[in-house]
Amino acid sequence: MAAFVASRVAGSVVSSSTIFEGSVCGRHFVMVDFRWEDGGGSLSKQVHPTRIQGGYRRNNHHSMATPPQRGLLGATRSTETNYARCSKDADFVKIDPDRREAVAASRGGGGKDSSVGAPGGGQDLAPAAATTVRRRITPSELKVRVRRRAPAAVGNGVDVWLLDTEIRQSLASMRSYSEKGFSVGAAVSGTVPRPPGFSSRRWSIQARIGDFAADQDAYVDALLTLLERHPAQMILPGHDGSIEALRRRRLELERYTALPLADEGALDIAISKERTLALARHLGISVPEGIVASTEDDVRAAAGQIGLPVVIKPVQSWVQTSRSGVRLCSGVATTVDELAAVSRELLDGGNRVIVQEWLSGPREAVTLFYAGGQCLARFAQVSHRERPLLGGTSVFYESIPLLPELVLPAEALVRAMNLEGCAVVEFRRDRAGKPILMEVNPRMAASVALPIACGVDFPLLTFHWATGRPLPPPVASYVVGRRLRWLAGDIRHLMSAVKHPTHLESGPRSKTLATFATDFFRRPAFFDPFDPRDPFPALVELRDVVGSHLWSLIGTPRRPMPRVSSWE
Repeated sequence: MAAFVASRVAGSVVSSSTIFEGSVCGRHFVMVDFRWEDGGGSLSKQVHPTRIQGGYRRNNHHSMATPPQRGLLGATRSTETNYARCSKDADFVKIDPDRREAVAASRGGGGKDSSVGAPGGGQDLAPAAATTVRRRITPSELKVRVRRRAPAAVGNGVDVWLLDTEIRQSLASMRSYSEKGFSVGAAVSGTVPRPPGFSSRRWSIQARIGDFAADQDAYVDALLTLLERHPAQMILPGHDGSIEALRRRRLELERYTALPLADEGALDIAISKERTLALARHLGISVPEGIVASTEDDVRAAAGQIGLPVVIKPVQSWVQTSRSGVRLCSGVATTVDELAAVSRELLDGGNRVIVQEWLSGPREAVTLFYAGGQCLARFAQVSHRERPLLGGTSVFYESIPLLPELVLPAEALVRAMNLEGCAVVEFRRDRAGKPILMEVNPRMAASVALPIACGVDFPLLTFHWATGRPLPPPVASYVVGRRLRWLAGDIRHLMSAVKHPTHLESGPRSKTLATFATDFFRRPAFFDPFDPRDPFPALVELRDVVGSHLWSLIGTPRRPMPRVSSWE
């Protein structure tokens, strides 16, 4: 079906516009292709009717009673789908690849709307807001590889794009989706030379896109180009930096695919430790004694009031500076000199920190999946070791029962935030054994392979929620006492603990070495991310980690290895 439209856009006359109907991976869309008389270019705009009529994502105003069809269906149309109506009052944007700003022009005038008809009609499109104009993506900024015999191939599209396959949760999600029959695209950002996820047998398409830490706009531009070439029902970010980059252009991305993130107001609270702790204090949840500081003098005064040792945390973990983005890690100070060094590093660039008392008890976490006003899944775990030593990702962890002193405050906090989707609420016990709130992460944890192995599939819940599928009933129970050990991370923990035996989170070298060795027999565990059906990611990662430490011990120069923090 085609329609003729005459209008003016940024001084150029629109000579024609062709409206194509079709379906990508089971998702109906309308493609409007504008042509200008002056030959200055064209604009292809996808309009997703289900999103216009009430939201493509959760809080469903549309029905997904039947699973979406796979494959690219040419010019097919369902009589049950309500197509949108293209209003003459809509704003259009003419894209100039050489500029970084949008030139938007609103067209007035009367006349009849040109409708893309279907039973039930549709509703007018509201004037579109000006968005960041995408520049041309060079071949070096987007490299795509398609596997010839891809599992569950869907034409040139996939069901899910995993954006950070250099981190563990993305690999666990990839395996979960693949086992359910979904096709998966694996994407990595930055300059990681050998991401373990690329060695997996479970991906259908892999891509290297820009570095979100160096240029967020270039990263999103490359991602949008990737989605045009290889569309997906959902994209799943796993890193704090990629989530921040996507949030800046969220509306633009959601025109192409589903983005499983909570509302912006809830995310603003969750990523700010200061606002999270303030809300928890208002709800009567136990929080550590802490003081917000903006200068080194404020840090010294706070430490004098609380008493050493203290923990210094950034108010927000991911910080985007004028040069690049960086993830800030917490530090512990037992002396005045350590206090000055840690505070100077974290306060660089005008950041703010929270000075808190140090708690010596075990670290526990509750993972919740909250949607539609109810918690559909709950999972609790305890971390036996972390890397980095303080506040790092778990390297040896175990599932525990749903204790009321953990679950009730975690659920109350998530409900108060209205933090939909998957979220991790972290606690640490004090000397009296009382759980104290540490922080909330509005994403899946790096150790998400443990709940999946215990029977709580958070990636599958995320896909159902984001794409509008019927949500399963709440998870009633899971396996308790199951352990997972991230061996590569545990080796890094061992090297750090041996190097810093006086650290509050470590101990004598002899005890550290003995604990590492005897845990293979005293507390046996499954190894993360090893899978006999998909062994290569674990082997690639272990080779890199062992080789890195081996070359450092013998003092032989070697080529750089993947950054250690890429899996954390």
